[in-house]
Amino acid sequence: MQVGEKIRLARVSKGITQENLAQRSGLSRNTIVNYETGKRIPRTDDLVKIAKVLDVDVSVFFETNPTLPPKTGGDQQ
Repeated sequence: MQVGEKIRLARVSKGITQENLAQRSGLSRNTIVNYETGKRIPRTDDLVKIAKVLDVDVSVFFETNPTLPPKTGGDQQ
C-alpha cells in the first residue's frame, strides 16, 4: 500500500472529507487528491500536517500494515 492510499484510508476512517482535510492542514484540496491518487509524493512536512489533523502518528504512513483508529462517521468524499 502506497503512502497516498494510507492517507486516504486514515482520512476515510476518521470521516473527514478531502476538502476538510485540506482546510485543516493548510494544503489545497488538489494537493490532497494528488497525494491520495499517487500523482504526487507528499513532502515530510505535509505528512506531519496531515497526520496531526487525522490524529495519527506520522509513522502510520510508512507501516506495511497500518493500524488505524475506528471510523468516526461523517462525509467521506
